[in-house]
This record gives sequence, structure tokens and C-alpha cells, in this order.
Amino acid sequence: MRKLFMHRQYEIVVTLFLITAAFLSRFLPHPMNFTPVLAIALLAGARIQNVWLRLAALFLPILVSDALLGFHATIPFIYASYFLILMLGSRIAQKSQTSGALAMQGVILGLGGSVLFFIISNFGVWLVSGMYTADWSGFIGCYTNAIPFFRNTLISTLIYTQLLFHLHALALLFQQREISGQVSN
Repeated sequence: MRKLFMHRQYEIVVTLFLITAAFLSRFLPHPMNFTPVLAIALLAGARIQNVWLRLAALFLPILVSDALLGFHATIPFIYASYFLILMLGSRIAQKSQTSGALAMQGVILGLGGSVLFFIISNFGVWLVSGMYTADWSGFIGCYTNAIPFFRNTLISTLIYTQLLFHLHALALLFQQREISGQVSN
């Protein structure tokens, strides 16, 4: 029972950390598309078991920061990609138990999540922004112009995925030592 309670507390702490990191990342100076948001989506999906905490860890800071920064026409596409990346993260949890395997799968899915975000968000830009003609030429032009942003998305997702997944593994190690220390006392 105590272990379950400690796990629930741990999930809440992780959720609050991710909410804070995602929110701050939207306002701190950074290169365009160089944020931990996709890595947060992967980690929240992979390691937060409670569905509501999972969703809150990703969407609460994004919704609040978008309300402050301003909503735009491509938001549904961006949020849909975030949700799908969150679901990719939940696939990690189903398939791997060790932190090493989790980190490796985080890299692979970080790459996949970045590509997914690129495809969906830029489809939204092409479809609803009015910046490109609604033909093949506009479609190709949209994706071509988005390539420099993809580089930052990919690099940041791979860096932040490794950082967050390793921090999570370290925190789990400390939590397990604390629990086993309490049991032996």
C-alpha cells in the first residue's frame, strides 16, 4: 500500500515538473522550434500511468501558454501531433521495462515523433495558413520552407528525450532506494 502511495506521489511530482518545464520552455529565449515539448510528450506517455496526469503534463502548459501567446489556425494540427506523440510514448511503456531500453526507444521514437510533428504541423500550415497556394507547388513549397525548422525540432527532441529519460531513470533509482530503505528500517 505504501509503495502504491509513493508511486502516486511520484507521478504527481513528475507531472508538475513536466508542466513547469513545458510552460517555461515556451517563454524562455530559445532558437525557433528548439523546445522540450515533444520529449515531454514521449516521457509523459511512457512513464505517467494515470491518463489524466499524462494529458495534463502535456496539454495544460501548452493551452495556458498558447492562451497567453495567442492561438492560430494551425493549433488543431499541432495539438493532434502532440497527442499522437503522447500515444507513441505510451507504446514505449508497454514494450520496455529497463531504463536503458526505455532511453533507446525514446531516441527512436523521438526521431519518429519529430517526423510526425513535421508532417502534421506543416500540412496544417499548407492547408489553413493562406501562406501557400492550394496546389502541389504550394504543398512542396511549404514543406521545403519548413526544413530548417525540422532540424531544430529533431535536435531538440533527441537532446531533451535523452535528458528527460535519464533524469527519470535516476529519479526512479533514488525512489527505489528510499522505499527499500524504509522497508528495512
